[in-house]
Amino acid sequence: MNINNRVLWSSLKVPGASVSVRPRPHFSYMVMRVSSVVDTGNGEQTAVLGDVPVDSLGGECGGYRKNLSIPRKIANLNCLYTGKRFGIVSDAYAAIKRVTQSNRLAAIVPDVIAPGDFIVFRHVKDRSRAQFAGVLRALPA
Repeated sequence: MNINNRVLWSSLKVPGASVSVRPRPHFSYMVMRVSSVVDTGNGEQTAVLGDVPVDSLGGECGGYRKNLSIPRKIANLNCLYTGKRFGIVSDAYAAIKRVTQSNRLAAIVPDVIAPGDFIVFRHVKDRSRAQFAGVLRALPA
């Protein structure tokens, strides 16, 4: 059936055939580990960020991105990235739990960051830019 040059879904149904549509998995988070924190004075700190190896993140990894810009500053925290490329994952919580082998994660503010914490960035759709999503700390079980 064709009304105003549009095909209706009811005319496309075929008896005995089922159609299933699944959305593509979105790999939109980058997980980085804080290697060290340097106090630069004037109430500012610099966090040295390193990449988390993709093979330790598990099967939900979407590979690497090289041409993605991350924010240089988060609140009063300067970010210095020392890796060569960004590991992209679909679920940041599951990836960090797999890396740390801890079931408890706590969201913290960037002012109390310490070495060993994880900073999560979200990929901005249709742009080669990342946006700050949060800081997570693995708690002992």
